[in-house]
Amino acid sequence: MLVLGGFIFLSKQSIRLAAKKEYLYVLLCGLLLAAHWVTFFLSIKVATVAIGMIAIFTFPIMTVLIEPYFFKHKLKPVDLIMAGLVLLGVVFIVPEFSFNNTMTQGIFYGLLSALLYSFRNVFVKKTLSNYSGSVLMFYQVFVAFLVLSPFLLEGGFVFQGYDFYYLIVVGVIFTALAHSLFVRSLSNFKAKTASIITSIQPVYSILLAFFILSEVPEFRTVAGGLIILFAVLYESFKGMKNA
Repeated sequence: MLVLGGFIFLSKQSIRLAAKKEYLYVLLCGLLLAAHWVTFFLSIKVATVAIGMIAIFTFPIMTVLIEPYFFKHKLKPVDLIMAGLVLLGVVFIVPEFSFNNTMTQGIFYGLLSALLYSFRNVFVKKTLSNYSGSVLMFYQVFVAFLVLSPFLLEGGFVFQGYDFYYLIVVGVIFTALAHSLFVRSLSNFKAKTASIITSIQPVYSILLAFFILSEVPEFRTVAGGLIILFAVLYESFKGMKNA
């Protein structure tokens, strides 16, 4: 929140919104974002990262299904096919499924997180897409900060070693910057297009693990990445053509 606020100040952007009702819109988006974060981390905590990733990457499919009701356009069969390919690719990447109680809970929280994220993205596109990504994220993170701060008193978290620096990197680069770029993309793409494009994240994870951790992907992992990449490229070119 502080970094985004500093960036807005240095870049001399106006932080004021045009209409009073838009403050209610960013309040709702902030609540959705906070709930999305909490349920996603809860999914990983009670289950595994793999289960959490499978569940969260259903959000492009949810977005495809939700968006037509907000923008009054017809649902195209090809969009469902591409969203289905993304899901198929993510399933290919995950090496193993486990359906004991904790995994079931993890899937539930992950699906709930994906649903909240989808509604946030579509709502931003519908009501606030004329503002910069940094301004919108500042308001949303500010709301999340207000909502989640009271729970820090009960968390009992203690910084150890480089924890503080890791949190700065996660907060500034992989949260503030990443979400600002994504929100900015919603002014140029439909929410479903932007959502499906972001599904290339598992592919990024595989490549980073290969170069940094020397983890050689299995055939099914490569196959899943290629399926996702195909769907991403298709939606990207289609979205640029429409734009």
